Amino acid sequence: VTPPGVGYGLAANQIISLELHYINTDADTLQVQAQTEIYPAEDGANLQDSTVLLIGTTNFSLAPQTTTSTGPRYIAMPSALDGVNYFAITGHTHRLGTAVKVSSAASSTATPNVLYAPSDYNWDSPSLDQLNPPAQVPSGGGFVLQCDWNNTTNSTITWGESALDEMCFFWAYYYPRKSVSNLILEGIGPVDPSFIKTLGI
Repeated sequence: VTPPGVGYGLAANQIISLELHYINTDADTLQVQAQTEIYPAEDGANLQDSTVLLIGTTNFSLAPQTTTSTGPRYIAMPSALDGVNYFAITGHTHRLGTAVKVSSAASSTATPNVLYAPSDYNWDSPSLDQLNPPAQVPSGGGFVLQCDWNNTTNSTITWGESALDEMCFFWAYYYPRKSVSNLILEGIGPVDPSFIKTLGI
């Protein structure tokens, strides 16, 4: 849900892709359905355009039969995003994830301001927390991300696209929209949008 006066812009003839990820661990066929609702703005509405960033890290390795944490990982935001308003956040891991924590910070050494840290994190249906009022990252600052896991398998698990691999990301919804990549990775910065499809997210 966007704040008042904010919406998502759709260009003429634009394609919208609805992507669903399921794994059937049973022997029987499952029927899956999903639905989305789009509400058009009133004629003449003067809305600020919003969008979403996918921010994360691929730098982790989970030893067998252990609990593991990335620890706080600082991810700088590009200067083009200075002053934007972040109005919602949701975390993302796979099945071994036990927690996602997201904070804003003025620098890698500054005290972080916690924005997202659900106490009952569920990897298969993580909460999408509305930030009201919207939050801003200090100019020249970034986000601090931490993911925690409990590897109950007998294998070392790393980042990957499979449901049996792991991920550590969060979505940050913001306005007004800026001309920057929607994907930002720790240690790499903004990534070419075409790379997003290779992540399998």
